[in-house]
Amino acid sequence: MFLRQLNSPYVIKLHTVHRAYNDKDIYLVFEFVDVDLYTLSRDQTILTSQHKKYILYQVAKSLLYCHCCKIIHRDLKPSNILVNQDCHIKLCDFGLVRSLEENNSFESTVMTDYIATRWYRAPEILFSIPHYEESIDVWSFGCLMG
Repeated sequence: MFLRQLNSPYVIKLHTVHRAYNDKDIYLVFEFVDVDLYTLSRDQTILTSQHKKYILYQVAKSLLYCHCCKIIHRDLKPSNILVNQDCHIKLCDFGLVRSLEENNSFESTVMTDYIATRWYRAPEILFSIPHYEESIDVWSFGCLMG
């Protein structure tokens, strides 16, 4: 549902959804992007400092877009950032995304604590605080910068 609503050059585009014949599975068809940031960063010779700055800038823009739409990604990590040959990024894997609608009060929004990859988890999640907001994505972004 979220991917159908999001319209940003920094978010992966969902083309179609197909239902399997067994009525138990679905197939999602996304736009093609060459590689993820994790795979790209393993070869130290490919990314220059300018590339890294440009990628981080685009990740910040993608998070700003998501947060303005009142959603939090909750699983920001290099393998969820896709990069094409022109060094343009697409944020992907919206399986853990949650909405922070304005009509929900802060007290009524209880989030699960077992989310995000261990190395990118914010302190709110590590200490099992049941209420958190966009700051967990910002923490993960800071880990990416580091």
